[in-house]
Amino acid sequence: MCYLIQVHKYPEQLARLVNKIIYPNMDIYIHVDLKSDENAFKKLTKKYDVNYVKKRINVQWAGFSNAQATIEGMREILKSGRKYDYIHVVSGQDYPIKKNEYIIEFFKKNQGKEFIAYKSLYDEWREALPKIEYYHFEDWKIRGKYRLSFLLKHILPKRKFPYGWKPYGYSRWFSITQEMAKYILDFIDNHADFVRFFKYTTCGDEIFFCTIARYSPLHENIINDDLRYVDWSTKLTDPKAANPKILTINDYNSLINSDKIWARKFDIFKDQKIIDKIDEYIQ
Repeated sequence: MCYLIQVHKYPEQLARLVNKIIYPNMDIYIHVDLKSDENAFKKLTKKYDVNYVKKRINVQWAGFSNAQATIEGMREILKSGRKYDYIHVVSGQDYPIKKNEYIIEFFKKNQGKEFIAYKSLYDEWREALPKIEYYHFEDWKIRGKYRLSFLLKHILPKRKFPYGWKPYGYSRWFSITQEMAKYILDFIDNHADFVRFFKYTTCGDEIFFCTIARYSPLHENIINDDLRYVDWSTKLTDPKAANPKILTINDYNSLINSDKIWARKFDIFKDQKIIDKIDEYIQ
């Protein structure tokens, strides 16, 4: 199997993550945001046999550039010529809450299944519809882009989703087979209009991969679970919260009693004790 890790900050935290997940027959690919100093990450991971994605993307928060970073990482993985049963796409602020041996055995038992968490935007996740129904310019480096989006929302009709499909989405972190990764990349290469549609969305990466997978010939193999523990209690105080809760030592019992494999988000500069405690638990 292999990991595709996407990072933009905290080289020290990436080094801890790599140290925890590196294992025989477990390759690691790392995409560093083009705005970040890649050498800072390489310096702290130089003792490990890891691969840094060569084509780096300048990732903008909520922009389609997030999806493009994943795409470039998957392209490099497939171009390596290596055969992987699974590709695990994670962020640098994810961390395993199960031992490597458990992870390997889990995917052996579930070989061929695709682990992607999704909801139908029309039926279950309607609050996400504005992300795709109106024009957004997250990747544009211009002043007034949010004002422009606001104005167009009141002038233009709602955007129609490509091909008459129902959009599906929720989590942009997933564990997929190499076969699914190849299908996704082939689809992207042959459906420029679909890609173009998503370039004018906000947080479109949460919907882009899920929808392609849901309409793929492999859709019957999808398990609607990304295997990630995430605490969205932030939405209780702020319904528009865009980020999950930063996990702390107070979340330890919930984490070790979870049936998930990874958790997010962690921040060693806000609470390092929780990662120390997890390390003790899954050493």
